[in-house]
Formats: sequence, structure tokens, C-alpha cells
Amino acid sequence: MRKVSIILLFSVMASMLMPIISYAASVMYFVYRPVSGDVYFKDPELTGYVYTRDPDSAKVNLNTGSGTQAATGKIGGVLYDDNNTPYYIVEYTAYAGQAPSSISVDVEGSTYSLTGVPHSKYPDVYRYMSSLTADLTTYRMPGQLHIPTVTGATYLPAGSDIVSFTPDYNGNTSGEGIIIRLPYNSTTNTTFNSEAMDITGGDFEIIDQTVSSSVYYSGYTYDSRGELTFNLNTDLIEGHQYLVKLSSTSSGNEIFLPVDGVYTASVKIGYWGSGYPPYPGQYFDEANSLYFRNLVIGNSGTLPPTDPVNPPTDPGTGPSPSLPTEPGKQPNKDRVVVNEESLRNGTKDKVAVDIANGTKQVLLPVNAAKVIGDRQLELSNDQLSVSIPSEVLTELRSFMTDQQLDGAQIKFTLDTVNPEETTALLNKAKSKSKSELKAAGEIYDFKLSVVSADGKEKVLDQFKKAITLRLKVREDAKPALLGVYYIADDGSLEYVGGQLTDGVIAADVTHFSKYAVLEYDKTFTDVSDQFWAFNAIKELSAKHIINGVNESEFAPKKQMTRAELTSLIARTLNLKASQAASFADVNSSSVHADEIAAASEAGIVRGQSAENFAPDQFVTREEMVIMITRAYEYKSGKKVVSETESSYTDRILAAEWARPSIDAASSIGIVVGYDNETFAPKNLMTRAEGALLAYRLLKSE
Repeated sequence: MRKVSIILLFSVMASMLMPIISYAASVMYFVYRPVSGDVYFKDPELTGYVYTRDPDSAKVNLNTGSGTQAATGKIGGVLYDDNNTPYYIVEYTAYAGQAPSSISVDVEGSTYSLTGVPHSKYPDVYRYMSSLTADLTTYRMPGQLHIPTVTGATYLPAGSDIVSFTPDYNGNTSGEGIIIRLPYNSTTNTTFNSEAMDITGGDFEIIDQTVSSSVYYSGYTYDSRGELTFNLNTDLIEGHQYLVKLSSTSSGNEIFLPVDGVYTASVKIGYWGSGYPPYPGQYFDEANSLYFRNLVIGNSGTLPPTDPVNPPTDPGTGPSPSLPTEPGKQPNKDRVVVNEESLRNGTKDKVAVDIANGTKQVLLPVNAAKVIGDRQLELSNDQLSVSIPSEVLTELRSFMTDQQLDGAQIKFTLDTVNPEETTALLNKAKSKSKSELKAAGEIYDFKLSVVSADGKEKVLDQFKKAITLRLKVREDAKPALLGVYYIADDGSLEYVGGQLTDGVIAADVTHFSKYAVLEYDKTFTDVSDQFWAFNAIKELSAKHIINGVNESEFAPKKQMTRAELTSLIARTLNLKASQAASFADVNSSSVHADEIAAASEAGIVRGQSAENFAPDQFVTREEMVIMITRAYEYKSGKKVVSETESSYTDRILAAEWARPSIDAASSIGIVVGYDNETFAPKNLMTRAEGALLAYRLLKSE
């Protein structure tokens, strides 16, 4: 499950100045308390917290009868969402003689107004809350849960793998530990056999698979909640893959799986507070964590269990893949098996494998990367194609030892989301995005994994090199509003992009899950369909090049800063930075930092001096025309020069350095003046003008 939350504000109670940190934490929450004899609260004080991806964008103002007062903020920590996106906690304090009538919170381009509510228990204490929520915790490790998902209410067999994980920090054996919460849900959980002598320290193994060595532990415990904990004697190493398993000498009656159903499981690594072997309730300082959600045990009818792959006895020969058959049985029409000989065919750039509509699995030899060399593997039918670089296939091999690779296969899984789930997902996405959405084709669920001969499967979650999806689009779709999106189970959208050609849209992805081509139709209350920049704003919103100032307003007349225009140009041209911006006044944590760096590298923008960029300074139209002309030249690869002066009646009012760019940009039609034949070079540029410029730049040849 992937969840991307836009913003989070955490709270403090009057007597507790620590934020509530948990997976499904919630609420935008500030507290005002009056003068108190408490040694910590001698003055009337407002305290609060803001979680945001962009701490520089966060500003908090108190609105009182005497005016507006700014609260002071500082970064106090960081948590992560399910995509490991960092969310910084900005802690706020302000001293005010009276409770604010409201609090204004500006963060990540949106403004929130919170009204004070009297506390039910404490006189003159006011709380300021919002219904916003987010799913945050410590850094999420990559990993894989290996518990068999075939039969519920059975013991885990001796020698079974339990879980693997890859830390993102170097450990220290002084109190270092692991907490594994085995599958659980709201009604039941995994249990341990509590009979005397049934569980001993020798029943478990922890292995560093990267170097094939054991990780030793001095203590372990287990409890009735299905939680298994270890105190380590060996340092964990950043980037190494670790496996926790039942030893081959265990009895096989230690861990009892719950009944068939859908469960959650987790792994946490960090430090025990005392440094001694763990015991229930002991403080644990978490460093990394890993969560498994929607884990299916047995055939619950809610989610399909993993299908163990049996290698075919006769994979066939020739250029086309064949279906394995067994005597007396019909071939599996949902599965295609590609043999090594088939992969030797193809062109110098790719190996093409045709798959029928309705195919749900494609099995490849584990040495596919070696066979195809530096070519791409293209799996396709008349609705889609998936181009997989050989580097990605090589990544899959690295998940297994040489012994495990014997008889293993690479498995590509694709399935279409059923109509009921499609409707539910789109409704969730509409609610979160505050936009009208329409599927322009099927929603596909993709997975890429390697499966050993005994059916153990390891999924590749992230690709070091992008895989290209090409998805067919319905004929009645609106091209200007189309894009490829990753859709999380909670309805969160991740815009991937895409290039539409002859009814097929192509986009590069770096992870697999649910993807769809969607029409994204965003409407702003302050931009009517008669507004001169309406089409530009709507199309750029659909391409996620430009956003509103909040969920419902675009603020077309609001003036643009140098940072905002630079970011707009960088997104329009899809510019990427190879290094951080070198300007002293561009904070690396700013939401515009990478785009300023990218546009600067491309030569499109320059600082007002070698050290300063002046990101918050508003842009005049004569400054704008310099930037947009350079952007056009960068895109087209040709210098733009006008041999004649533009006919604006106020051209003389422009700075001498801006006049050639005004003439050049006007000659190609990317910049125009006003109806009264003026250019207004000293006027400050608006958001609507910026949208129209970006739109013309996007459409330019």
C-alpha cells in the first residue's frame, strides 16, 4: 500500500508537548493556554506542530482582535510516509494576550483557517483542529514477508523463512534489537506455543544474506500478541539484506498461523532502552520499520494468495511462447511460458513476445537477462505493451543465491482491476484530488518477481532503470486531459506523465502496482470557462505542471515570484538537476530548489548576482520575456532573433537589455501584448499570464 498525504499538522495537549506519532496519525491541532503558575507556562502561549514535505513553505499566523501575529517555527524531527517521503515536523510557539479567533496556516501552496474551540476540561484553553490525516512513521525499509499464505490455522513448518529486510542505517550492538509483529488483524493474531520447552533460542536464525553469515543474538522473547523480539550481538549493516527464519532443527510447532483472512505484519529495528535483552513493555528506540498490509492467509475470498510457480516440463521451442501441458490436462490459458530459445530471436534493440488478451502471468527463464543481452524485452498484446530493460531482469537474479536460482523463473504478473474495484478506486481518487476523473482504459495491476523451484517468491519493488508502459486509450478520451497515473489503494494519485501517439500513451515507471490512463479534469471556482487563460490552466493542471493556490482556487491575478516562474518553466520542459542550486538564498529544502537548480543548469535563469537568486521577488514582464525566450531556445535548439522591432507603443519604456527579447518572443508568438498595443514591461506578471506562457511553450515546436 502506498499513501501520499499532502499535509499533516500534529497537536500538543496543554500538559504534553510531544506529538502523537503513530501510523495513522491525524489532525491539524494547535493549543492556546492562558497565563499559568506552571513553571513552563508563565506567559499566555500557543503551541502546535505542522508536518510537511516543504518546511520552508510553512507559516502560521494568529488572528486576534488587535491584528495578525506570526508564530515562530523550527524543525523538530522527521517521519516518513509509505513511499519513504520525508515529512518534517515544524514546531510553533507564539505568545499572545488572548486566544486567537482563528489561526491561518500556509503550507505547500495551500491555506487553512482553523477556528478555536474551548477545551472541555481546562478553563480558557482553546484547541484549533482540522480533519486532515496522514500515515507516517519512521523510515520504511524494503523487505519481503515469507510466511506461507496457503493454509490458515496451521503451524509454520521447521526451516520456514519468516521475513527479510534491508536496513537504511548502520547498527550498533549496544542494545540493538528487532521487533517482528507476526500477522494480525482486529480480531485475531499469530500465536506462539507456550508449552514448556516448545520454544528455545535455537529455534530461530538471523542471517546476513549479503555475506552469508549468521547474526547472533543474546536474548529473545515472544508474547500473546504474536510479537517476536531479539537483542542482537552482531551489528546490522546498512544496505545488507537480512533474513529471519525458523531453524531447520526447530520442531515446527512454535508459530501457529491465524485462520484464513487478511492481515497486517511489521518489522522494526532499533535499540532497547537499557541495552539488555528485551522484555515486554521495555522502551524501544525505532530506527527503521517495515509494514506489510493486506497480507492474505488462506483463501479468504478477499485477495488472491500467491500462486506458487511449477516449472513447465516442456517449455516448447520456436519464436513464439508456448503453454506447458501435462498428460490428461488442459493448458493454463492464463499463463504464458517463454523459453530460452524464444528469447534469442528479435531485433538488435528488442525481443518481442506476443501475449494473448487475458494472460495474467508470463514466465521467463531466470537467465533471461544474459540471453537478451543489452536489448529490451517487450511483452505486448493489442491493449498494452511493457518494455523491460535487461538491467531490471538482472536485478531479479540478485535476490537469490546460486543454489536458489537453480530451477527458478522470472514472473511478470498483469491483471485488470474489476469494474467494482475500479469504481471504488476512482471515487476515492476524486475525493482526494478534488477533481473529476474518468478512466480512459483498463486499470492494470502489475508485478515483477523471481520464484524459486520450491515456490518462494521475491518481488522487485523498485527498478534501477525505468520500465516503459504503453497503454491503449479509448477513442472518446480527451487527449489534452490524459495522463498515466499510479493509483494507491486509498485513492492517492501519482502522476507519471505520458506521451500520446496514435491512440497509445507511453510512460516510464520505476515501480509496479496499479496503473491507469485517466482524464484529469480540474475546475477552479475563480476561473470561468470564458476566462482568456481557461484552456491553458485546465490542460496544465491535467499535466500537473501548474496547481491552484488551494484545492478550489487558482488566483489568476496573483503575482508570480521568480522561484514560481522558474519552477513552472522547469516542469513544462521536464528539466532535471544534476546538482543542488549554488545560490546562497535558495534553501535546499525549498519546494522550488531542484527546479531552480535545473533551470539554472540549462542556462534559462540566472541569479541577480553570483550568490543570490532572489526567489521571492516578483517578476516583471520584461524579466519574464528574457526567461521564456531562453526556455524556447533551449527547447527548440535554435537562437531566436527578430530583425525588426516589435510595434508596442511602450517598447521604449522597457530596459534596453529586455527589448531584443521582447522583439524576438513577439515575432514567434510566444509572448503577446495587451489589446491597446502596449507591452507594459514594468508590470508584475500574474499566475494566469504564467499559465498561458507555459502552455505556449509546451505547444511550441
